Amino acid sequence: MNLETIKPIEKIFEENVIPITFSSSDSFAPYLAVTIKSIIDKSDDSYNYDLVVFTKDMSDYNKKILTQMCNKDNFSIRFVNVKEFFDKLNLYTPAHITIETYFRLIIPKYMSNYKKILFLDSDLIICEDVKNLFKYDISDYALAATEECLMSALLGIYGKKVVDYMYERLKLKDVDRYFQAGVMLINIDYFNLHDCSSKLMDMVCNFNYNIVDQDAMNELLNDKCYWLPNEWNYPPLQKHMKLKNYIENMSDFIRNKYLSVKNPKILHFADRSKPWIDASEDYATVWWKVAKTTPYYEYILSNMMDKKLEKYNNSNIYFIKNVKNYKLYCLKYWKFKFLELITINKHKKEHYIYKKNLYKGRILQVKQAFKSV
Repeated sequence: MNLETIKPIEKIFEENVIPITFSSSDSFAPYLAVTIKSIIDKSDDSYNYDLVVFTKDMSDYNKKILTQMCNKDNFSIRFVNVKEFFDKLNLYTPAHITIETYFRLIIPKYMSNYKKILFLDSDLIICEDVKNLFKYDISDYALAATEECLMSALLGIYGKKVVDYMYERLKLKDVDRYFQAGVMLINIDYFNLHDCSSKLMDMVCNFNYNIVDQDAMNELLNDKCYWLPNEWNYPPLQKHMKLKNYIENMSDFIRNKYLSVKNPKILHFADRSKPWIDASEDYATVWWKVAKTTPYYEYILSNMMDKKLEKYNNSNIYFIKNVKNYKLYCLKYWKFKFLELITINKHKKEHYIYKKNLYKGRILQVKQAFKSV
């Protein structure tokens, strides 16, 4: 990838400028709109906010709506197409992660007319003017970020294998000091002087990191991070995190930092269960209060209901299929149970045990489903 062909974008404002960058797909535009609206709601008229969205597929329709939202004199929004850099790359995108996460690695090349920029994920709610975040002096650092509190919980849950990866692959000196890349102040001069964008792109093209580009940034820049107060990137605990006892599995250091946040300045709905997926998650009401004031409100609401209906229909289809096959499951269960008892061959016995337990599980699923009806 030849990043030297990138031409820096021009400044829109000259004084009191806060450059804010995002990565977004076309389908994520409605949720990006909520983040942007929360920035506008908390903004100061004496500051100028230069918003730049990096995308590879944003439609003219969504660009128009987002532009209309930023209709204040001290707001500007632009869209930069990075399709040519990423379409030919086969980058690792596990689980709910999309290609857009990698865009932030090359953003500093486009923003070199600024000395410092703010990068924000698109699943945030801004609770305090970002001008107060932008004021931090990071002239001696590559970037500023908070610790990734949820990572500490995962280390407690999954143990040695993940901890070893953090020390051996990422070369961290302290696994508690792993930064979260969804809210960052980036020192553009440092990034470009040390060719960080090119180094990071080479790293992610040659290794499939667990947490993709965030891991790569930690490997390269962890010891050049200025640690922000955790209220600037606070992830509410989702239901599945509570079930897995995330708080209890955090290190003492991270748990104390996480629990000390009483008034988050930025809410970050990290991980898979977003407020627009489950409106009963913690702090979801805060997100929906802002969403209601955007042009996308009806779309977001309708899309959430469609997804819930689709999930409900799929679960019903699965239930009906299991009920229909209940007798077959019972026959299969007893067949493999019998074969397990009479078989002497060790490998065949293991296979029959596996099959027996498989059908036993399906039988239990049907029985439990009937109990809940």
